[in-house]
Amino acid sequence: MLSKWKKDYREGKLKTAAEAAGLSFPKVLQAPKRDPEKLALKRQVKQLQTKVAARAQVRSLERQLAAHYRMDDRAQQNLDRDPARTQAGDRATQPQAWTALPF
Repeated sequence: MLSKWKKDYREGKLKTAAEAAGLSFPKVLQAPKRDPEKLALKRQVKQLQTKVAARAQVRSLERQLAAHYRMDDRAQQNLDRDPARTQAGDRATQPQAWTALPF
């Protein structure tokens, strides 16, 4: 008997119990219909937000890189200003002469 009902349902002769009784969800409980215009705008907003986030990340990395190069430049300037390195011969590479202590 069950197979006859399945066959009738597949052929469209039978309807579900809710359809037969005329029952349906109230409009409040039904899923809202999708507005294609609204979906397109949401998609655009999401794309723009990802672009802004990517640009902010790039700027952050650029600032970090600039800070790194500023540190290197300052270190190089400090080496250039070092009086021990500006005299003839690099004293940092020459061995130190030990002197006798006065005690």
